[in-house]
Amino acid sequence: MTEPIRLGELLMAASRHFSQRGMAAFGEHGYTPARVRLMRIIDMYRRPTMSTAADELGVTRRAVTSLADGLENDGLVEREHSQEDRREVMLRFTESGHRSVDRMKMLQAEISADLFANLTREEQRQLAHLLEKFLGEAGQC
Repeated sequence: MTEPIRLGELLMAASRHFSQRGMAAFGEHGYTPARVRLMRIIDMYRRPTMSTAADELGVTRRAVTSLADGLENDGLVEREHSQEDRREVMLRFTESGHRSVDRMKMLQAEISADLFANLTREEQRQLAHLLEKFLGEAGQC
């Protein structure tokens, strides 16, 4: 097998392994992949519009509405209208939402630490450098 093919297969296998382990661990705590992604967007933007969240997630605004409904029903987010354009609806965390996203981040750190435990600090730095270089070449960073 040629090296580029082997690298591609290893990268895909690593991605699947990481996703499966992460989804299983998040699932044990009631986090679905879609919920995690939306919560990360809200955390990153602080008060994203529904349109921004949809664009970032690569889904329709209707899909974000359904996800936001679930987070709102669980008391994790609130919707508010923009002062500049009342048609724009923004999402923001409630206190409970802030605590939940903090738990989610801690869980993500634990999952990552566990998954990369067999690599030394230097190997982790090398892997990060190579992946950043790879993704940068692909226009992903």
